[in-house]
Amino acid sequence: SDVYKRQPSQVARLESWKSDPAPAIGPAWVMSQPTLRVRDVLTKSWRSSEENDKVMAEIALVVKTESLNPRTSRIHYELLTPAGSNAAIGYKDVTLDMRREDTLRFLASIPKNLLWSDELPTRYTLRLRTQHEGRYGEYIEAKMGFRTLEQRNGMLLLNGEPVTLRTVGVAPYAQPQELASLRELGYNTLRVKAGAEVPGFYETCDELGLLV
Repeated sequence: SDVYKRQPSQVARLESWKSDPAPAIGPAWVMSQPTLRVRDVLTKSWRSSEENDKVMAEIALVVKTESLNPRTSRIHYELLTPAGSNAAIGYKDVTLDMRREDTLRFLASIPKNLLWSDELPTRYTLRLRTQHEGRYGEYIEAKMGFRTLEQRNGMLLLNGEPVTLRTVGVAPYAQPQELASLRELGYNTLRVKAGAEVPGFYETCDELGLLV
């Protein structure tokens, strides 16, 4: 077949370490995940009709297993305020059969003055632990902000208040220093050009108070 007669070989770049002083491919990493793992974390926030000074936040944990047999595991969660106090704490048990996944949800009440915004990018800390037959398998810690975003009468409302989008275009490979400089210039919204973002791009935006 002509496929096998091509020169150079399609895998030549992967074998460049044999002759070149530096690899010809980009950075690579390998990750080994436990049999039961938290595949994703999703959040949703909405204003409470009963308490105008509070927002209800839902944290959804997508849990997946690669086990071939049914197994019951426990997911511990802890949501910490910026001051380090508990906004929510507890655990949920989940039973999954062969290579299935399910979503666990818990709620937290967030004071309006601790919501994320472009002017005050407040973030909570979420800590997760997976446990099976008494053994802990996975530890996760992530920063996250809670906010509501809606349109009303032609206005964009962030946490119920009108917000003006001061937009600037950036390349997807923009570094944290560049994003911080744009924030200091008064921009609060990024229009990201086509391409793959560098690792940590959205984390930096979240930390700086930048909408995307």
